Amino acid sequence: MRTTFRLLMLMCAATMLWRVSPAQAQNDVLQQADTAWNEKSYARALEGYQKVLAAGAVRDRDEVEFRIAVALGKTEQWDKAIAAGEALLQKTEWKARVLYWLGRLYTVVPHQGYKIGDTVYRGADYPKTDKDEKPQPIYVGEEDAQKTLELFERAKIAAQEESEKARRNRYLLPIHPLPYDEEIDLNFDLATWLPTREYDEFIAALDKKQTLDENVNINAAYDRKWHLPKKVLYLYNEIRKLDASTSKHDTALSLLAKGLFVRGYRARMDNWASRYDEKLQKNIVRSYPFEHLEAIPIWQQVINEFPHDPVADRVQILIAQTHEGQGELGKALAAYQKIVQLFPRSKWVSDARAHIQQITRREVSLDTLGAQPPGKTAKLQVNTRNLKQLYFAAYRVRLENYLTRADKLNNPDVQFTEFSENFGAIENAVKDFGAPVASWIFKTKDKGDYQGASETIDTPLKNLGAYAVVARAGNLRFARLLLISDLAILKKTDRDGAFAFIADARSGQPIEQANVVLKEVYQHSTIKTDVARGASGEQGFFDKSWCAGARFIPTASRLSHGLATATP
Repeated sequence: MRTTFRLLMLMCAATMLWRVSPAQAQNDVLQQADTAWNEKSYARALEGYQKVLAAGAVRDRDEVEFRIAVALGKTEQWDKAIAAGEALLQKTEWKARVLYWLGRLYTVVPHQGYKIGDTVYRGADYPKTDKDEKPQPIYVGEEDAQKTLELFERAKIAAQEESEKARRNRYLLPIHPLPYDEEIDLNFDLATWLPTREYDEFIAALDKKQTLDENVNINAAYDRKWHLPKKVLYLYNEIRKLDASTSKHDTALSLLAKGLFVRGYRARMDNWASRYDEKLQKNIVRSYPFEHLEAIPIWQQVINEFPHDPVADRVQILIAQTHEGQGELGKALAAYQKIVQLFPRSKWVSDARAHIQQITRREVSLDTLGAQPPGKTAKLQVNTRNLKQLYFAAYRVRLENYLTRADKLNNPDVQFTEFSENFGAIENAVKDFGAPVASWIFKTKDKGDYQGASETIDTPLKNLGAYAVVARAGNLRFARLLLISDLAILKKTDRDGAFAFIADARSGQPIEQANVVLKEVYQHSTIKTDVARGASGEQGFFDKSWCAGARFIPTASRLSHGLATATP
């Protein structure tokens, strides 16, 4: 009897082991869905959560419905995802995270699709319908962008309200206020989105001369009625308050982003501020909110407070680039040098070194201002940078010995005005020229600010002739050909050819028997040259016909250069 009873007890126990309650089964499905969610297997998670929801009572229904909406979006069931999110908004107490997620969803959904009645079907697939109305193709990008802004702003307001509500009340059921890290993300997203939507409205308010305040108080609640720059600055400033991390990386990022906004805002508004006043009949400069803000002091906070943050080197190069863009080369140089010193392993170091080399590079160039008349001191335009003093030497040259050599005339890449192509390297050329006919020292107006200086100076040269003028500063050299001539040459082209008119530079009278060289560059099968040489006629003219078969070179460009010298 005892044995029989014991056997029955064991059989009952075995039966109970295999019998699973509906609640346990539902919990197993929920755990499987949660596992799929954590693995980002959203299709499996969606199926599981939908089963849980269909089975009946769920302790945290808000969370399940939220994950269903997100999973619909992740699996690109756009219209269902939007509908699920909107439905959840109507019944959940914790709206901020739903609003924020919907706002982000509207940035990634297809903006093209079809519309039947009031129903929108997003995507390229033509919708199947049994309705008589034909689907109409639509593009709702503008509406979606505005919807995103609306949802982000509603999310921001709800996040602040729900955070305070969660702090003041004790809840027995699960609560879902937006976590601080997600609210920081919302601040970044909203601050980035606002300038794409509200600049026109902001400028319209300024045009109407509305008074817009500049008080940014992060202890106040966000207000959709604030103007654009106040909203953006508030959002970036508040991130420091929300950032509970030990690294404060989000705070550093907020300063980086704030500086970028201020730089772009100032550039745009400075352009708006300058206008011509019809009543006053003059240009005026209008004021606007936050015109005192500068990007560099904002970025400098990152370097001062978070020198080891991953974005610190990027911020430092932005400081340097902004100084350079504003023409503050001394400050830019110091900022670039700081990158090399503070962040030697940064990917920006090579860029910094290149800019340092560019800013500190010594430069000189000369412009001989065309042919100049004899009897007066010839002038030079001298362009320098990072040079305090130049040494000049002038050498007398016979142009015929250089410019009219066959290898120069037949080279389409060589023009009469180019020094190195006609005379060779400066060091070798001056040895061929012989002793200089004049030399002098010139002190520049360099202020040590790494800016360029341009000055027109007098030379000791007055007599007729061609001179190679060489400027030297240490191992730096630059040379140009200076002509002092009483001849003027006028070149003219038409579809048949070209002619040169040689005249006295002072009287304008034609010069007969001047030596003339005209060089034509044309294309046949390759780029070629054709040279005409001779003397000007009684009326000072010298003609050249275009080479037969030439093509593709515009008429105005075919005459490469002309040279005229007086007959000895």
